[in-house]
Amino acid sequence: MHFGRIALINVNHSTDAQELMKQTVLELKFDLAVICEPYEPMDRDDWREDLTGTVAIYRNSNMSTLPLRTIKAGEGFIGER
Repeated sequence: MHFGRIALINVNHSTDAQELMKQTVLELKFDLAVICEPYEPMDRDDWREDLTGTVAIYRNSNMSTLPLRTIKAGEGFIGER
């Protein structure tokens, strides 16, 4: 699996910032975004979180159809393949 463009974004628990993050990832054609302090979890196939909800990974499904598969998650980290 290859992810070319990766964004690192802190949304500071803001609903507006999280919505802007999703739009920015789509418009700028990022493959993947690592989100710090997400506002709320998204119950979607392209979203994964650590055990505490402080870090998330969001895959741009318009850029990649490969599924996210969690290999390890803990407090403050998540590993995907």
